This record gives sequence, C-alpha cells and structure tokens, in this order.
Amino acid sequence: MKLFFLYFYWLQLLSSLGLKRKRPERKTLTDYLQQGNRNDLKKIQSSFHGTGVACTSDLNLGDFVCTYPGELLSEKEGLERMNNYTKTQCGFMFEIRWQDKTWYIDGSLKTGMGNYLNHSLLEPNVKPKLTSVDNQPILYFTAARFVKAGTEFRYCYGNQKTELKWYHTS
Repeated sequence: MKLFFLYFYWLQLLSSLGLKRKRPERKTLTDYLQQGNRNDLKKIQSSFHGTGVACTSDLNLGDFVCTYPGELLSEKEGLERMNNYTKTQCGFMFEIRWQDKTWYIDGSLKTGMGNYLNHSLLEPNVKPKLTSVDNQPILYFTAARFVKAGTEFRYCYGNQKTELKWYHTS
C-alpha cells in the first residue's frame, strides 16, 4: 500500500514540475489522408519488380499506409485513356465504384508512394480502401495484417469480383 502512495506522490511531483510523461499523439485517418503518406515510408529496390515501398517501423492490422494519388476520370475518359496508352507509355489505373458510377483513378504519373506498391496474389500485406473527403473519392491502403519494419508492401491487384480493380496497360 505504501508503494502505491509513493508512486502516486511521485507522479504528482513530476506533473507539478511539468515533467509529466506525454503520450505520443495518435493521428486520425483524416490526418493521414490530408498528409497522403506516413512519414516512415521509403522507396526500395523490390525483390519482386522494380521499385517498391517499405516502412521503417512495424505496422499493425488496419494501420494507415498511404494514398493512391492520381487523376479522377469518368468511366468513358478512363476507358479511352487506357486504350490510348502505348508500349512506350504504360498506364496504371484503378477502377472504383463511387456514387453509383464507375470511375478511374489514373496513377500513371507516379506522384506518390501508393503508385509504387507491387502485386501479390498469395501474400498481400496491405489492402486498398475507398473513402471520400470534401465529396472527392480517396483511395488509400491499410495494413491487412501485422507488417514487420522493412517488409515490402504488396496487395492483390484484384479481379472481376473485387470492388477495386487495378489495371496495368501497355
């Protein structure tokens, strides 16, 4: 019992001196969406294909990873653009359903970390999700399971049955 009172007294003393232990501020999804990426992401040479992305810290199930930036296109514009990409200019497009319509997000300019995530059909460790901010769709990725620091992020590019489909055109 004395130990408890000593501990309590010690905490009060530290608090009165302004030495109270501060908890790290936890970011919300909105904070991350406005920022676009975590601060602890880095581009790496992928063991799978070209450039990839990894995190310098461990992530838990559901933790935010990054957004997939790109130009939002109507279904007609998206299909036209996919058909216009040539062998010298590859296209990287996400098909999404938003406001009961089909849209495309063209990430071909590779302006963010989300554009460098590679495919894994059997062992994806991140998954795409869709939300909207200020009435604009935002595609982002979260950890699909625990991901150890330094592990390359990969996700399943989807198939005809998935809600979010990724296309590579060339």
